[in-house]
Amino acid sequence: MAKGVGFDRDNLDFEENRSKFSDYLKKGLRWFFGCSFLALLYYIVFSLVFSNEQEKKLIRESRAIEENLEYMEKQMEILEGVIDNLQVKDKEIYQNLFHSDPPYFNLGSVDYTEFMNESDTLVLSSLAKLTSRKISSLESRVEAFDKLLTDVLQITADSLSHLRSIPSIIPIEDFTLPKTGATVGKKMHPFYKTITQHTGLDLVTSTGTKVMATADGVVSSVVKSLKGKGNQVFIDHGNGYVTTYSHLTNIVVKKGQKVKQGTTVGRVGTSGTVFAPHLHYEVIFNDEFMNPIDYFFVDLNPLEYREMMMIAVNTGQSLD
Repeated sequence: MAKGVGFDRDNLDFEENRSKFSDYLKKGLRWFFGCSFLALLYYIVFSLVFSNEQEKKLIRESRAIEENLEYMEKQMEILEGVIDNLQVKDKEIYQNLFHSDPPYFNLGSVDYTEFMNESDTLVLSSLAKLTSRKISSLESRVEAFDKLLTDVLQITADSLSHLRSIPSIIPIEDFTLPKTGATVGKKMHPFYKTITQHTGLDLVTSTGTKVMATADGVVSSVVKSLKGKGNQVFIDHGNGYVTTYSHLTNIVVKKGQKVKQGTTVGRVGTSGTVFAPHLHYEVIFNDEFMNPIDYFFVDLNPLEYREMMMIAVNTGQSLD
């Protein structure tokens, strides 16, 4: 203990003083807390004024994440717009082709509002990851819709191509139901008065009436004759279909020529063995003679089809 001399007023004498341990402890604590407070104050001031490298790195990363988040939000808006456009196009295709709304395909949904409401509780890095997953989901939906649209367009193109190869229109212009003659089946021959197999449909009309191809195809044969079925045109439509046009007065196509549905191939006449001017029209599928009336679904409604069929079946005599 440190020693010193002090004056004792009670005894009127000088005596030696001894310092207590508690006094030193109090002084030490005061110095410790004072220095600690000053050190803390210096650290706070230094932190507010100066930024260390770690803090600067964290700030840069935070700004980069925020910018990335803004970019991804814009991408989400773009992708949502693409999906909306694809849905509109899909609906237009179905309405134009099938006159109905398209079926609903549940390819996943993105509740963007709920996602953004929950985002306030997330750190930026987690928010960026969630946003990235949402974008991936939207991209998958876009790819699915794009594939669906491509498939629909391909099916439509294939269907239209196939339909154009089926003989589906009436082959003479200005047709009316009373012009219907005998169809395929056992009929009375107009000259020999015997029952023979009639292989086509007689369409009674005046000489010079335009005769049209009933489907897309290629002229496979052109026959000019004064006997039998007279001047004839054969058209191969592919997929097993062949049509023939007989008793023409003149022919305006040649062998190997490609024709479209509705193309003029000749005009009605009386060439060959005929009782009156008419077109003898045949539909052959896989080498079998079909009833042509069954293929007039483009030009006939159900009532007209029924009436035409009744006339053709009840006509007992052919014209060739």
